[in-house]
Amino acid sequence: MNIINKASLHNHTYYSDGSFQIKELIDKLAKINSVLKEEQGIFIKGLAAVDHDFYPDKSLIKASRNYAEQYGIEVIFGTEISADNGMVHIVGYEIDGSDFSFLRHVIKEQYKRLDSFENTCRTLNHFFEREGKVIDLDRDVGQKTLKKDSESQIITHGPLRWHYIREAMVEKGMARNIKEANILIGPGGPCYHQRETIDSVMAVQRVLKWGGKPVLAHPHKIPENYRGLVIHSLCKAGLMGIEAYTSSYDQAEDTNIYIRLARKNNLQVLAGTDLHGDIEDIGKFLLPYETFNTLRKA
Repeated sequence: MNIINKASLHNHTYYSDGSFQIKELIDKLAKINSVLKEEQGIFIKGLAAVDHDFYPDKSLIKASRNYAEQYGIEVIFGTEISADNGMVHIVGYEIDGSDFSFLRHVIKEQYKRLDSFENTCRTLNHFFEREGKVIDLDRDVGQKTLKKDSESQIITHGPLRWHYIREAMVEKGMARNIKEANILIGPGGPCYHQRETIDSVMAVQRVLKWGGKPVLAHPHKIPENYRGLVIHSLCKAGLMGIEAYTSSYDQAEDTNIYIRLARKNNLQVLAGTDLHGDIEDIGKFLLPYETFNTLRKA
């Protein structure tokens, strides 16, 4: 059987809002590959790990790639930037993580994220004040970031994740389940807090400045009334690719508006898995391995 190499892009890890450490993600992909190879003649050779407000240092990149080699998997990294008040997301692949301008950007965004968490908890407490329900960021949410050993000693800590607030809301009786919690604190919800963001053109320009390759993620989530204008502006700024296939938009090639936009503007046609918690998503919207190679550093 001829094996066809594929790639899975835009997969989140524990460092932002994914459920798996990078090694866990690689392990799980290896198991999925054994099934895909046997049943469909497909092997996911390329894996792109992407996180919000984070980019791994050189030691983590090297360790991850060395670990993936044993399975015949190749790994690249990216960072996802929220722009235009969260309406537009730009992924910067293979940037120079040692660029101080980028490090300043990440630190600023992490502070904004912390501020959003504080504001969300404050709003929730006001919203549930009459019911006497209170959520404490340090005690109820922050503790979830701590990793402890068998003797309850802290080994390390991870990032603040919105899922931790949703879990704490359920524990405190502010919501019956995670889905209901997300309705309260998600976009459009009564306790939603939108942090300040840069504009999307600036995001593309910065990724290019940091030596990376800027890609527009899940374009169908951009409000329709200005989607076309945004994409046109991003193309002029140096956008290199667009996710034409995602969970929010999956149309056949002859009716896919983003493929037409990509061809018109000389963009790479990409697919975004946007994996968070369901490992089975890693096999959706696969791309040819050759496309994966175009996102590597030259």
